[in-house]
Amino acid sequence: MGTCPASDHFQVREVAPGVYALIDRRGGTAKANAAVIDLGDRTLVVDTFLTLEAADDLVAVVQGLTGRSAAILVNTHWHRDHIFGNQLFTGADIVATRRTAELIADDIPADRDALAQEIEEGLASAR
Repeated sequence: MGTCPASDHFQVREVAPGVYALIDRRGGTAKANAAVIDLGDRTLVVDTFLTLEAADDLVAVVQGLTGRSAAILVNTHWHRDHIFGNQLFTGADIVATRRTAELIADDIPADRDALAQEIEEGLASAR
């Protein structure tokens, strides 16, 4: 295993052997908490944050903590601050309830530019 890189978006705390809480850092763009669980032969990640910047740091932290990429990604629910980093976890199996998947599909606007503007406005108001 390598070194766990630092992030401006969240802090990492080991809460049990191989179990890490990734806690939103004030001023960062994670805007939620996440978890990394080392299963021994695979890595499980719970939720992936709001922005690609925070999710990119999450990908690096997973690699640093466990020495491998995430194999399983759990979406606890449909809120954007828990799912928008999913796209950076290529190759991971995504696990969620059927209802969560339906709500994700219903919540995402078809217009990417409108969505990007909405996120930027939300981040600006949260700072």
